[in-house]
Amino acid sequence: MKEQRLAAVRSEIIAERAASLRLSEQRLRDALAALVRHDVLATQSGPRHVDPAGDKRRARLRNAASTACLVYIIQRETLGMSAGDLPRLRQELGVPDDVWNEMGAAPPPP
Repeated sequence: MKEQRLAAVRSEIIAERAASLRLSEQRLRDALAALVRHDVLATQSGPRHVDPAGDKRRARLRNAASTACLVYIIQRETLGMSAGDLPRLRQELGVPDDVWNEMGAAPPPP
């Protein structure tokens, strides 16, 4: 009886971890999608957005995506998933260089 309850608790913990990881991945995907939408709109808007990297809104979106990426990677590693598949994961999720390179960097003061 005690083993059955322990197994049920373990099963619930595994399910919660999986749900949490899925949520973290979805937050990353949403942040990356917001950044892509911004870049598409900026290129369609013409010359006033010539330098999207200098755009403050883009910088905020990039920082949000970078933070979401870092959280997702750390969460995967704390669950015992290999860091060796990060290049494949990065490609699969479409994480751009500027987002990847900003992970862990503190945002500039407002």
